[in-house]
Amino acid sequence: SLLVIYFILVAVETGYFLYSVPRGELSESFGMEKQFSILEKKLKTINLNSLPIEKAINKGIETLKKKVSENGVWGSLNPLYETAIVLEFFHSQNYEIDSTWTIKTSQGKRPVSLKNSFDYISTIVDMLEETEISYEQLYILYVVSLFDPSTLDPHLNLIETFKNELKEETEWDFINSLNQFSPNVRSRSTPPHFIFAYIADVIGEIELLDRISLLFTKSIDIIIKRGYSRFSTSKTGRTPMEMFARLMLTLYHIRRMPPKRQEFLKAVQQTQFIEGSWEDDIGTTGYVIQSLIPSETIESMPLKKGTLYLLAMQDKEGMWNGSIEETITALKTLIQIKKFIGEQV
Repeated sequence: SLLVIYFILVAVETGYFLYSVPRGELSESFGMEKQFSILEKKLKTINLNSLPIEKAINKGIETLKKKVSENGVWGSLNPLYETAIVLEFFHSQNYEIDSTWTIKTSQGKRPVSLKNSFDYISTIVDMLEETEISYEQLYILYVVSLFDPSTLDPHLNLIETFKNELKEETEWDFINSLNQFSPNVRSRSTPPHFIFAYIADVIGEIELLDRISLLFTKSIDIIIKRGYSRFSTSKTGRTPMEMFARLMLTLYHIRRMPPKRQEFLKAVQQTQFIEGSWEDDIGTTGYVIQSLIPSETIESMPLKKGTLYLLAMQDKEGMWNGSIEETITALKTLIQIKKFIGEQV
């Protein structure tokens, strides 16, 4: 019923914007803000576990399986990277490399296997150019290493080079790279430091983990002092909310205590959009919710509103925004929420 209310509100607001005259006077008693305030009051009486989270997860996973090609490839804009994203997701859900299912093709039903997908990206990793390493390349390397840790062995010099470069990098240099981030080109504007943290965790490179952790911690401190209540994806010099959330989330994943947790929570509360999103972006909303979960309760209003937003944004097919990357982020988030509910109830 909450999802129905959400879409009714969108339709009402559209009509209000197009046909209300004068809009200024009407907005005080009618419009999206008041309607969402009513919805928020209703959410206070509803538990997270009453939302159709599991249904959305199952639908999304089944749709993902249907989206694979006969050759084990996902996506069309950036198939290599998108295939790696899906592989990493299925690995996180304990799928084996030889997991198979059936898809419909023009020639009839055909079996597909994650092994085909793994072989596809493994071949590319073997040809990896290390002169200008990007976040995308590192991510693909990381995903292959999840199934075959020995994949990283020929690239240890790359990790050593990054570790040495990190000695010369200041937190201001890093923050400047964070500020170049754009959700529209998420994989190409994310600093490689994030994925290096996960790679270092896989191989047990404690020194590198400590350096990255220190860099992230100092950067968080600066971001907060600069005015954490004003995040923007525009070129304003402010660090985008998604980058701030991913700093906190990465520290949590590599078992380092994220600093300034209370300040982060305050920033999140001040920057959540009225309909439940952050920056009106599915990926950003997903990352923020995931970074919130370790310190929230099942009654958390930001979590309820954010979860409702993600559920409402799933299309009839089961995807989010027709994007492999955003669908994976949304699914990971909903799965984390489901796990969180299980731990709280």
